[in-house]
Amino acid sequence: MTLITKTEFITILVNHYRMQLKEIMLKLFEFQDKYSCLFADFEQRLKSHSEENFEDWDNYMEWKANFNAAKTSTAKLKT
Repeated sequence: MTLITKTEFITILVNHYRMQLKEIMLKLFEFQDKYSCLFADFEQRLKSHSEENFEDWDNYMEWKANFNAAKTSTAKLKT
């Protein structure tokens, strides 16, 4: 059995959250490039359309999930 110190464990955990955040941010940037806007602008535009576009709504749900995951990961890194 290998024992690690508390400091080593915290370092491993921080690196894990950084990698997670990096992957999430890459997904967010892909959506920003695809729609040429930020999440809040896309959300407002999508909700104001009278016609539903299922691909846009599907992307919105994924974008929102990643947006919220980025906030959560960032908060974990700050503590």
